[in-house]
Amino acid sequence: MREEIIVIKTQQKCFNITAGKIDSLRINSNLETSVRVYDNGCIGVAGKVGNCDVEALKKEAREALAQGIAYPDLPNEGKQQSVDTYRQLIPEEELLPTLNKLLARLSAENPDFLFSNKIILEETEKTYSSTDGSAYSYRGNTMEFSIVIKYKGSANIMDEDYSAEIDAYDEDKVAADVKLICENYLKTIPSVEEDKLPVLVDMSVLQYLLSDFHADYYALGMSRYKGKIGEKIFSDKLSILCDRSPARQYNIPFFDGEGVVNEDYSFYLVKNGVMKGIVGSKKTAKNYGMPVSGTGGAEDYASVPVPSFAGVTVLPTAKSLEELVGGRKTIFVSVTSGGDVTPDGTVSFPVMSAYLIENGSIVGRLPEFTVTGNLADLFGDDFIGAFQGGVFSTSTTPYLVFEAKLVNKA
Repeated sequence: MREEIIVIKTQQKCFNITAGKIDSLRINSNLETSVRVYDNGCIGVAGKVGNCDVEALKKEAREALAQGIAYPDLPNEGKQQSVDTYRQLIPEEELLPTLNKLLARLSAENPDFLFSNKIILEETEKTYSSTDGSAYSYRGNTMEFSIVIKYKGSANIMDEDYSAEIDAYDEDKVAADVKLICENYLKTIPSVEEDKLPVLVDMSVLQYLLSDFHADYYALGMSRYKGKIGEKIFSDKLSILCDRSPARQYNIPFFDGEGVVNEDYSFYLVKNGVMKGIVGSKKTAKNYGMPVSGTGGAEDYASVPVPSFAGVTVLPTAKSLEELVGGRKTIFVSVTSGGDVTPDGTVSFPVMSAYLIENGSIVGRLPEFTVTGNLADLFGDDFIGAFQGGVFSTSTTPYLVFEAKLVNKA
């Protein structure tokens, strides 16, 4: 019989913004403890929110084995590691005045716009221990801007947004990024004549692709790439991975929900265009004859492990947009409205707000249109590359560039 104990402690400070001012602060602190017991090919799980008696949870988990929930017992390597990446982005006593000062500046520098939504600071502490000798601990934090921008002359609920996850707070950079959006929103220009151009998008475009790399979808034959592990399916410039590196990610533990630590903290779904693996848990690895991927998670503190896309990202191929496209016209997609993908992989998403970039600079906002293309092309021959930050100086996430068709232009 083998036992695992997972303890997760989180604290989130959410500053709610209305009309350019912080109107409330919500602080959520949470402590969750999970115990899993493995015996004779079954798993028993027990969990609790708040302070708890761990021995009582162990007893409850052992009793849960009687439910007969099948799950393989695949012990870890029995290693120990502790990582602390916490950094004080803004001193605690200065948080509210610092953020109010930023919002006052945004309103003063962009008088035609209203700002709302939230700024979030989140901290995570997670430990994993097992009777196989494994013991891991992690502590990290992050700061996320999710600011909705509304033009005062618009009837829309929102017209733009500024989203960024940062590793260091710099008021000047944040203000410059928001001003870049607002100034160019007011510069309306005619639609481009070209029907196909390089398009700059954030990581959300991967949503149309990831289900194809889920272990259960793959095993059931629902993936477009069933049986293609080891084969080249995309551009050799594209590498998609689940990355848990403390040096590259923020507020993501370096170990997965089952206590697995990958080499270089990474598991590749696609590497240089070649399909390398699927996202699964220890159970899917055993059931489908796949290697343990280190991508297990849990839906909640009292559930069995499931596949998780935590830390999914794309490796940058360049340091800037100019390096990828030179002076070519490029469309920066800022705000989309829904989107869909057909069974053959054709994806389309209506664009509410987008900007034309020429010679490396934004020249104005385009009328609404739709971006479309087949995933095989967008991530294949039409994939140009990726780089960090997009048009923003503060963002730490990659942005993707591919050639795509522009339809339904005004």
